[in-house]
Amino acid sequence: MVIASCERGDLRPSPRGVVVYADDGRCEEPVPLGRAAPDKGKVVDALYDAVRADRLPLHNGRWGITTLEVCLAIVKSSRTRRDVLLSHQVPTRA
Repeated sequence: MVIASCERGDLRPSPRGVVVYADDGRCEEPVPLGRAAPDKGKVVDALYDAVRADRLPLHNGRWGITTLEVCLAIVKSSRTRRDVLLSHQVPTRA
């Protein structure tokens, strides 16, 4: 089981998306699957759509750095049994 503890809640993956545990309750945010399993087709589709429509992709280099930071923090936290502060997180584009 993977749980990410954030400033305003905890996140846990579920078969249909992400379960959010916040001060105001629990909810599940659905994450639709792409064409390929485990959901790699969606990333390829997004890149194709960005190139074809000449628009900025949602998953850019900054997104990649923040994702890698979270993955490395999970590993470090599990080894040290301590919280790991993140410094590269940025808001997503709507």
